[in-house]
Amino acid sequence: MQINGARELLDALLEGKELHPSELGMLLGLKEGQYLDFKDGLITEESRLEHGKRKIRKYVSGFANADGGILVVGISEEKPRKISPCASVGPGGLAAWAKDVVSDMAPFLIPPPRFQVVEGEDGPVLLIAIARAPQLVICTESRRAKYFLRIHDSMVEVPEYLATDLFLGRRQQPSIDLSFRPSVGPPGPQYVPTFYFIAENVGLLAAEEIEAGFVCWSWYQDSAPLNRQLLSHLDIQEPSNEWGLLHTVIRQPMGEPFRLPPFSSQKSLFATGYEFRFSSCKCS
Repeated sequence: MQINGARELLDALLEGKELHPSELGMLLGLKEGQYLDFKDGLITEESRLEHGKRKIRKYVSGFANADGGILVVGISEEKPRKISPCASVGPGGLAAWAKDVVSDMAPFLIPPPRFQVVEGEDGPVLLIAIARAPQLVICTESRRAKYFLRIHDSMVEVPEYLATDLFLGRRQQPSIDLSFRPSVGPPGPQYVPTFYFIAENVGLLAAEEIEAGFVCWSWYQDSAPLNRQLLSHLDIQEPSNEWGLLHTVIRQPMGEPFRLPPFSSQKSLFATGYEFRFSSCKCS
């Protein structure tokens, strides 16, 4: 399996592909983050089984409430990473046991998680691939409903008031911070200006389609038609001579709007050979 990072591995596992025992070494080289977390196989030992169940429930719900992810049980949490195999659990095996652990969450886990046991030379490793759920997934602990969320490499509990807001339909829009940074370099015929747009989702909801754009004056450019809504956000001071107003929308390299999971950011690069004068420049 050719994998470039945890996100690609998640997509492959959710599609039904399976990891071969010879590919466990590839797992050891991946970093924990938004889409991946390692847990020591010790949590499946009989003396720690209840603790292990709580961990699995917490991480399954947290990944499902974010943008999905992979929980790997059987690799050490401390570095350097090494195989720390799972113990034998129940007559049905590890995958059946883990599926039963989250059975009460099953109606909310759509599509259902993929459970795979990889039998390595050092022992079994359990992989649980979780897709993003269409609604918040409750994790019940000690008869109390809790909501967990994966943020970068941490699993945090969502405050009850915030979960209530989401259930009642409030705060249904993602919160996006957008910054614009032009490059600095010597002017001249060989100089190509480069611009960076950094979009950061600082809210709990994923932003499905984001397009960043800027408005500025451009030399040798025809004026671009701007709608009234966009003009209302601009403080335009027309320069003299042959400057034309330019409105440019930036997308990711494939030309599609990009998607931002909760509490994540993306930098989009735009380079142009045009000469710009930034008398009025805004992000939209």
